[in-house]
Amino acid sequence: MSLYAVSGSSGLIGSALTAALEAEGHEVRRMVRREQAPGSGEIRYDPLAGRIEAEKLEGLDGLVHLAGENVAAGRWTAARKERIRESRVKGTRLIAGTLAGLRKPPKLLLNASAIGYYGDRGEELLTEDSPPGKDFLAEVCRAHVSRTIAREVWNRYFAPVMGERDVPLLAIYSHIIHSFLYVPDYPLGHLIAFQLEEHFRDADFGTEFERVCQQGRVTPDQWMVGAVGEPLSTRPLVNAASRALTRLQ
Repeated sequence: MSLYAVSGSSGLIGSALTAALEAEGHEVRRMVRREQAPGSGEIRYDPLAGRIEAEKLEGLDGLVHLAGENVAAGRWTAARKERIRESRVKGTRLIAGTLAGLRKPPKLLLNASAIGYYGDRGEELLTEDSPPGKDFLAEVCRAHVSRTIAREVWNRYFAPVMGERDVPLLAIYSHIIHSFLYVPDYPLGHLIAFQLEEHFRDADFGTEFERVCQQGRVTPDQWMVGAVGEPLSTRPLVNAASRALTRLQ
């Protein structure tokens, strides 16, 4: 027998899933936003307020996250669309962040999205490789899924080095997922900016900027040598700081 928690357990998919799990002899803890029924073992959580009974998630075999504002319950006013988006994004953020901080987190987190990810594509045959749609629900799905993936990738590969968990940076800079060695070098961007600024000061900006932008994808040192003629250096940053201090005196 395994122990699972299920959010959205009263919905169309959630109710069928919990019934199937219990029929197979598993124990299911339902995650609810209302007051728990006495002795039910339910887990109270409020995604919009950022509250959850984290201690009841310790030691689970798995958590299935299905909850979100019903997309078919009424007209899509601005307020309802905001609830649809926030209930999914904030719910996923709360659950993923809470599990990351547990001493014994669940072995599995299954976070379901929706077919709305693909948008209205008519008769087009859609597969897992098909790109997302461009309508409102597709945007919600992208926000919902990207934050989950970003945190999972960060916690697995970057947190042991950076010392910080549940950073959403990868959802903002998706290229970092594809080029994972970029993150340790990201602070170098500030040094690059000062070095370029110093180089452009006495040059034809338009001509030099166009040339610099054609350096291509190489390591920071190689890129800087091609751009300004010398490796990446802290000297321009120190010089800029010196000039600023001089002006203050």
